[in-house]
Amino acid sequence: MSLFKLAQYSALVFLIKRHRSKIYRWLSIAVFILISYWLVSDLEQYVAQAYPAAMLYWLVGKALLLYLGLAVLLWQLRPRVRAGAVRKVEPERSVDVVQNNDRLEQFRDLNAHAELPSRSQQIVDKNRS
Repeated sequence: MSLFKLAQYSALVFLIKRHRSKIYRWLSIAVFILISYWLVSDLEQYVAQAYPAAMLYWLVGKALLLYLGLAVLLWQLRPRVRAGAVRKVEPERSVDVVQNNDRLEQFRDLNAHAELPSRSQQIVDKNRS
């Protein structure tokens, strides 16, 4: 086994372990959709032959059935908040501060500064000393 293949497989294993819950969720959704579509298409063919006048009702019912089943599946697989997890709370902003939406406001004090050195100039100066 080459070193490249080893690195490739180890990266795949790392990503699968890291995103296990998301991968499980998407695979279960895909399996649900494929099996539901397969089962419902069989019933659709039967209804088309036995009751051709009821096809419109069947199509509406099929769409409702599939979307409701998908909603239940997504609800069951939703990410849960762990008991020890701490939610991030945004700090309160004071009401007195008025935010200026003028895009040029941030550049008004540039004249007060000396000429701002570029990153490359800083590196060159650092290497000289």
